[in-house]
Amino acid sequence: MSSPLRRHRRTSARVVAVIGVMAVLSGCVHGRSPGVAVKQLSADIVFGVPPEKPDAAPPGVAPPSGLDQALAPPELPPVTKTRATVPKPAASPCPEASESASAAVAATSSVKDPPALGTYRWKASQTKDNKTKTGFFQRSITYVSPVTSAPNPEHDVDSSQPEEVKTFTYDVTTLNADGTKRVTTFRVKTGAVNALVDLPVGNTPAATGESDRGLSLVRIVDYNVGGTEVSSFNPQPAVLLLPLAVAVNQTFQSVGVDAGGASLVHSGTVSSRKTVDACGDIVDGWEVDSNETFTDSSGAATSSSYVYYVATQLGGILTYEKIGPPSGTAAGTTVPDAVTELTLGQLKPTPLPAGAR
Repeated sequence: MSSPLRRHRRTSARVVAVIGVMAVLSGCVHGRSPGVAVKQLSADIVFGVPPEKPDAAPPGVAPPSGLDQALAPPELPPVTKTRATVPKPAASPCPEASESASAAVAATSSVKDPPALGTYRWKASQTKDNKTKTGFFQRSITYVSPVTSAPNPEHDVDSSQPEEVKTFTYDVTTLNADGTKRVTTFRVKTGAVNALVDLPVGNTPAATGESDRGLSLVRIVDYNVGGTEVSSFNPQPAVLLLPLAVAVNQTFQSVGVDAGGASLVHSGTVSSRKTVDACGDIVDGWEVDSNETFTDSSGAATSSSYVYYVATQLGGILTYEKIGPPSGTAAGTTVPDAVTELTLGQLKPTPLPAGAR
């Protein structure tokens, strides 16, 4: 059994150790703010308060994490020195559609049903310093909310407007090459006010109306390899990606600001319908040409050009993304140092494992 004298010595030693740590920490604090840094740092040590999480850069300005390391240069065909015994090429893991193939279902002017749950293979290519790397990665639609509906007050004024406003959200989980993952939440709202105003010059109408009157980016959350949230972006209001119903040549702009101060400015123009070759299946969609500027909570800004296709007939999912430097950039703004293209490589998703989310 320990004597009172030994217990007193151990207690005294602990007190001296704590005082020593505080003395070292206080020596690192500037004289103009005595005690502030020590108080914050000691609180983090004692109570385990994590440091402030960084902002998650939106997909329009940053490709999936670790993508450049995961991709590989395209393989060159084998060189044969003789005509004899030319090896037969192996079956392609991503067959190309025939030249005469067309989309089974055309993109619609609006979204009728939510997308299908499941895992989709995606193709990726990245060009940097005149060198191109290619590869594959996975994205899964891991959650689709129930569809909610409400009466559309505009229908009473204009009978051509939809009778109901319908809304649902869906989550896309991207599995990154470095073992991390990103969950992106999109919202689809149909029947909302989407008015077109003709501009005095040119033939480009501007779209106005409710801020989330179509397909919108709602939230981005990044997780580390252990499944812990490490960064996020929650713009308010949600950032509009495609007004519904679709009108060709319309322009629109959307701005979302996170509670932490990060912001995303999105300026887009709806182009014509475009298709992608999803490893043998042609998929139709609406092309949107946009420019984005993302400013994080520290004030650092990144601008990019962002081209993407939206398959309205498949629930409003994206089937193609191209991220690159914009044509014009304000001083002090960084731009992507590579051109990244992401293309849907699987039309019918693989079912999710039991309990996956």
